[in-house]
Amino acid sequence: MGAQGIGEGVTRAAPCQRRGGVRRIATVGILATTLMASILTSEMPEAAAVPAPLFSESFGGTTIASPSNWVVGYTKPGSDTSTIPCMTAGTTASSQSLLVGTLSGCASSAIDASGSGALRLTAASADQSAYILYDQALTTASGLDITFQQAQYGGTGADGISFFLKNGANTNTSSGSRGGGLGYSLNNYQNTAGIRGGLFGIGFDKYGDYSDGFYGGAGSPNSCGAYPNAGPGGRANYVSIRGGDTTASSTGLDGYCYLTGTSTNLAGADRSAAGRNVRIVLDPQTAPSPKLKVWVWSSGSMPSAPTLQTSQPSQYRAASTFKFGFGAGTGGSTDIHEVWGL
Repeated sequence: MGAQGIGEGVTRAAPCQRRGGVRRIATVGILATTLMASILTSEMPEAAAVPAPLFSESFGGTTIASPSNWVVGYTKPGSDTSTIPCMTAGTTASSQSLLVGTLSGCASSAIDASGSGALRLTAASADQSAYILYDQALTTASGLDITFQQAQYGGTGADGISFFLKNGANTNTSSGSRGGGLGYSLNNYQNTAGIRGGLFGIGFDKYGDYSDGFYGGAGSPNSCGAYPNAGPGGRANYVSIRGGDTTASSTGLDGYCYLTGTSTNLAGADRSAAGRNVRIVLDPQTAPSPKLKVWVWSSGSMPSAPTLQTSQPSQYRAASTFKFGFGAGTGGSTDIHEVWGL
């Protein structure tokens, strides 16, 4: 598939192509994350001018650039010697220090050639919660435009991947809940915290639990209220958005209320077949009625209409800065979860 334009100086590649970057769109101050190289103004009419990218990370090589800007974390009950998260083009001997933990290759011999790899968040193993966080605060006033690729495959179909924002002033480095929490939200049944200071989390949910009421709110009755705020119940092959941590001291044990969701096909037998393009746009705060918009598609040009959109979550609008990251989770069922091309 040839590259397709998504914004001035920005093009989008098919899932196995790897280009990336972060741009600020000067006219409206949107922060953009990934890159590529020509424009379809009908897809992004607000992008009248785009200067050089602020940030790019393909995750396709043996290491990542500027590792001190990142935090990685992983939890699994009991004894575990996994190197997750890891680089599929790296080897276990080529580790690099991050603010928390290390990021190395996934095996003693590289799974992929350098330049063709991905960041593997989980292996096809049970009861994992993993995340990687860009631990540098960025302003909410400018908005966000991020693109990346993700794939879920190689196991028994669970659970999924999250893209999340957390408050830029929050320094906690704990993951969210495993399984249906996708490494972002809480689990009120097991009293497991979500990402502390979370502003919102978009779940690319192959198994379907992220939209269940167990993963938002606390107490009985649920503090998120009745449907749809606690969640509509299990929805396999679904993309949905949950709000943020509502606790005054950012304990991660309340909030994460369900906002909206819709069906999307995330299935595939391997990385190539399961690969999906994702674009996420947050309007700048100065925009009238600012929105959070999500596109998910498998091939060809980006659809003109978002797969999903909603008003910006209140926790995000109240924050002056944010940090962004990816999470993933498995439970009794499993999958490999990967991202690349940021």
